[in-house]
Amino acid sequence: MDTDAELLFNGFDAKFQSGDQEGALADLDEAIKLDPQNTAYHLTRGIVKAGPSWTDTYQAHTETIADFTFVIEHSSDEDEIDKAYRKRAISCLTLKQYAEVLEDLEWLINEEDDPEFWIDIRSECKRELGLFEEAIKDFSLAIDTRKSNELLIQRAKTYIEMGDYEDAFQDLGQIEGDMYENLLIKRGQLYYQMGGYKEAIEDFTRLIHINRSGGFHSAMYHWRGKCYYRLNQLDNALADFNQMQLLKGEKAFTDVNQYIEYLQLNDAYF
Repeated sequence: MDTDAELLFNGFDAKFQSGDQEGALADLDEAIKLDPQNTAYHLTRGIVKAGPSWTDTYQAHTETIADFTFVIEHSSDEDEIDKAYRKRAISCLTLKQYAEVLEDLEWLINEEDDPEFWIDIRSECKRELGLFEEAIKDFSLAIDTRKSNELLIQRAKTYIEMGDYEDAFQDLGQIEGDMYENLLIKRGQLYYQMGGYKEAIEDFTRLIHINRSGGFHSAMYHWRGKCYYRLNQLDNALADFNQMQLLKGEKAFTDVNQYIEYLQLNDAYF
């Protein structure tokens, strides 16, 4: 016969699937109170709270980390431990606890048969922690085995943060083939950040020609206009800024400096 804790746990899924997520979680909490050493209960609660349903993301992920840590420290089930490390790494990443993420990633990279995904995350965490040289090594390792436009973008971003614009330009120049919009935006913004305004204009022009919403186009005219301004092509800059205003349904500028004054106060990337 099932214990009270088992009955609560077994009924959890039905409540959760029916949309009664708070009731399901309350049953799970009660099951853990009755059987606090059950790692399966802790793992399930952690997975549920790490999902997209909870509005207080910080609190939810903080609580999930405690559950996943309990599983790692007390479970003898390899599958449970693997899941707990995976989920704890993602929760720590969500909370931007990059040093803690690195600890879990070392375990995952050593234990996983296909650790490429975790190596990519490790690269980004190292960059966020300012460990640029180590991040470059990880990105370079990934690029050597499975070169992709996204990896080149990420390594270029790291070079820029190091102040190594020469290598960043080289990486951005290696990007080839059809690029999806988000990648073009990233590259154009990185070119702008390094002073590669002509290259950035090419990317933003390609993006403007993509049939998208007015909001998307207005943002691209905004970026291209800034590039023209940096190149002292003030007529082109004003034309782009006014096209941006038109798409936003707002009044046109009579002088490019009207918008520049606004940018100087409000645009961290200007």
